[in-house]
Amino acid sequence: MAGLSPNKKQSTIFYKGFGMIEAVVGVTLASILLTAFMTLTVQTVKINRANINELKADMYLKELIEVAKDLEQSEDWSTIIGYPCSDSLNQVCHPATSSDISGYKWELVSGIEPLDNNMSRSLTIADVYRDQLAFPNNIVLTGGVPDPNTKKIIGEIHWNDGSHSPMTLETYIYNYNTP
Repeated sequence: MAGLSPNKKQSTIFYKGFGMIEAVVGVTLASILLTAFMTLTVQTVKINRANINELKADMYLKELIEVAKDLEQSEDWSTIIGYPCSDSLNQVCHPATSSDISGYKWELVSGIEPLDNNMSRSLTIADVYRDQLAFPNNIVLTGGVPDPNTKKIIGEIHWNDGSHSPMTLETYIYNYNTP
């Protein structure tokens, strides 16, 4: 740079310095954007896992209700009222399959069923009370007359680690085989 004027030397040094500043700013912006992208990716994966677990829990809960509906269609209503899942006794049960000559069928077994992904489920069968047995009648929460041909089914899913609130699904089943 022997032949350059002082202004050109300063100008060249200024441009070299400006290029360094551009590089530092570019690397800083790239680091910030990469960090934000990685944070977003990690959060998305966590949310997807939580959604998958909630979806599984919802499916397990619906299966409990479907088992109860299947038992509702059974020939003998005493199998429903004879299960060890009484709400009045604060007892729970869960579905299991059993086999006999006719094949596999659902049965209810006393206790809570552990599931995958740190979940467990239970089913409770509660008595139903009506304002009167003659039609028209309504289900009442307190008082009333016990309806021997209607039961309330309460299915629950619990997370063993306490990471979610318990999920509950309720329905009613009826004894269609009454004379």
